[in-house]
Amino acid sequence: MSSSHETTMTDIKPGANLAGRYLGYFDLRNADLTGANLKGAFLEGADLRGANLSGACLEDADLSVACIKGANLEGADLADANLESATLAHANLKGACLEGANLANVCLEGANLEDAGMYDSVLKHAYLKDVNLLNACLDNVDFTNAYLGHADLTGASLIDAVFAYARLDHVSFIGACLEDANFDGATIKNTIFFEVTGVDDDVLSELVAESWEQDTLSPSAGDHATDSTQPNQNPTQPNQKVTHMANDSSVSDWNSLAVKAATEGIKDGTAAAAAEIITDAVVGTLSGFVPALSLINSNEYGRSVLLVATPWAIGAATHLFPDLVPGDAAQVRRICYRAIRGSATIRFAPIIARLKAPLAEAFGAIRAMEEA
Repeated sequence: MSSSHETTMTDIKPGANLAGRYLGYFDLRNADLTGANLKGAFLEGADLRGANLSGACLEDADLSVACIKGANLEGADLADANLESATLAHANLKGACLEGANLANVCLEGANLEDAGMYDSVLKHAYLKDVNLLNACLDNVDFTNAYLGHADLTGASLIDAVFAYARLDHVSFIGACLEDANFDGATIKNTIFFEVTGVDDDVLSELVAESWEQDTLSPSAGDHATDSTQPNQNPTQPNQKVTHMANDSSVSDWNSLAVKAATEGIKDGTAAAAAEIITDAVVGTLSGFVPALSLINSNEYGRSVLLVATPWAIGAATHLFPDLVPGDAAQVRRICYRAIRGSATIRFAPIIARLKAPLAEAFGAIRAMEEA
């Protein structure tokens, strides 16, 4: 480790050349190191809470056990950096380069890694609760024994990624590429695999089945729903609508169809697919009695509402008419409500995300009025 002179706080400034410097256990809280050159610097145990390192070069730097909570590292270069056991909770790493970085045992809770490049990095035993990995490049990343809770990997590339013995709880893989990804021994719960690519249908079905069966996807013995969890003896063709099955307008048959459609939808890919099938079945049955349903269903926003409202209505019917439900009414509700969650996540999450900022501003104005 080379250094031309002992580093002092006067050297800590935007654009500073601190390559190879010793900064171990320095107090750098809220420091402005925008665009600084810290290549190969020794920052073990440094306190970088709230620091601005946007656009900085930290290639080959040692940041092990450093506290980088809430720091801004947007667009920073951390290629081959050592961040083992560092704390990066709520840090902004949007668009950062972390190729080949060692992130074993790190805490990335609430961190923003959107569009980050993380090829060949190591995240063994990492804590990734509420992390944003939207559209990130995670090819060949090692997530062995990592915890991913409510993590967003929408649109991420995960070619050859390893999730061996990882815990995945409420993770979104919507539109992700999972080509040759390894989930051996992983615990997967309530995870969405919608429109994923690079994985064959059999493997996808196994992942989805495991994800939801840990919740309550096991019908009771003797239930009518038990038959619907067995391999489909008369599968529909790929482009064939399911509405032809709804030839009886009894509430009992509607619920029976909902159980079958929801279970098969989950096995085929996602809870959202179940909502699609349930809605098509019910709209197809009732449109002859309520013509307005067809009109609502033909509108994009109307369809979105129906995809949430229809499974909800069927689930609610199990409370109102339990005697008409085939099998276990609670099981029907669980399947329908799971379908609602899947559909709402895909259909309404983008809308809700866009509303967060204006709603926060509105409620802030209301609080200001109340305090005045």
